[in-house]
Amino acid sequence: MLKHTDLYTTNGGFQIKMATSQLDNSIAKLLAKVDKDISNFSAKQLLLTKQSANLMAMDKNLVTDDETVHDIFSELNSAQILHFLKYFKPDELSPDPVPKSVIQQVEETVAKQKKLNLNVDPAQVAKLNVFAELE
Repeated sequence: MLKHTDLYTTNGGFQIKMATSQLDNSIAKLLAKVDKDISNFSAKQLLLTKQSANLMAMDKNLVTDDETVHDIFSELNSAQILHFLKYFKPDELSPDPVPKSVIQQVEETVAKQKKLNLNVDPAQVAKLNVFAELE
């Protein structure tokens, strides 16, 4: 999702939320019979996508409150949130761009934290790839 900045709109966020809901149901049905560890891992990966979609669909002013950010985006780090905010594009559902003050505040948060990655841990992705090759 990090590379698909064309989806960084409110409408894109809602579309992704609907798609992840369908995926979540399918994965739960498929993996419930197989391996709980893989099922839990795939659910966590899907949670990252869900939280990214929620960010696209919500009022961007809410990300300036650290407590709200922690509660809503437990799986996203500040660098990831900043990336989504910087590339967000206004659309018919949300015609206003992300306020510069919001981006600046998140940039300050990122600057205070060290070594935040945009990408998911490659070792975790390898677990899912190994499982996919078994099928």
